[in-house]
Amino acid sequence: MDKGIPWQAWAIVTILVAVIGAYATIYQRPIKPTPPSVPAPAPQSGNGAGNISGKYLMDQLGHRVIVVTPLSGSNIRIEEPSGSYPWRGTATLDGSVLTGEARFVDSLARMRVEGQVRSDGSIALQYIFITDSEGKPANGRIDNHIWYPSN
Repeated sequence: MDKGIPWQAWAIVTILVAVIGAYATIYQRPIKPTPPSVPAPAPQSGNGAGNISGKYLMDQLGHRVIVVTPLSGSNIRIEEPSGSYPWRGTATLDGSVLTGEARFVDSLARMRVEGQVRSDGSIALQYIFITDSEGKPANGRIDNHIWYPSN
């Protein structure tokens, strides 16, 4: 009379599955965030940066308001004056490519800002940190954000 697979075989299989699962959990690779997708550049009208001036919501969050103000030519002021970590800086708009640098108001942190104006008027950016809040090297920290035009 066949009684099927003995309980010892099931016990060994169960232990193997547990060991493999524990190994996979302990040694898994961290998941890296994917950068925002950047569609084709938006058509630009005019020679200056005034066509992107105004208020933007960072990542569609109502409390993260970015203000873009034209200075002269293709130079613009960029700032987040009322956020938890206010910052301000200047940037240049070359076609649909925005590049600049900003400093945080209440700390020694600095960052490069690099982005692309998208066809819907939003701007996909990377904040590439140069220094942390204590003025020490930021060790490659990069934050991805999208500024959406505020209505």
